[in-house]
Amino acid sequence: MPKPTAAANAAPMSKSSHRMMLLAYAEWLHNERAMLCHLMGWDDRLVAFTEARRFHYPRGGGSWQDVPPPSTRAIAVMDAAGVDLAAVRAWAQRAARTGNPQDGFVVEATNA
Repeated sequence: MPKPTAAANAAPMSKSSHRMMLLAYAEWLHNERAMLCHLMGWDDRLVAFTEARRFHYPRGGGSWQDVPPPSTRAIAVMDAAGVDLAAVRAWAQRAARTGNPQDGFVVEATNA
């Protein structure tokens, strides 16, 4: 696994900024899954019941509450995938300050 970047190791954030980072992670996961399903030709509602589910639903009566929550790995996962964490942090802090997740949202123009 790649070493965390400086952005991943940045100073702690306020609780509201951290919540915005988790919102960004949820959005990223949604898009990542949708793209993977599309590329593989799978229905995006796919539930395959692979052994990977055992991470969240352990055998032997364990619960999803017995494993570390997604919030504990959100930043590390986005960092490992190459997400621009400095930009996401800046957005999270702006959104937390204004209370509007769309604050500062910019649609980049393309020369299509």
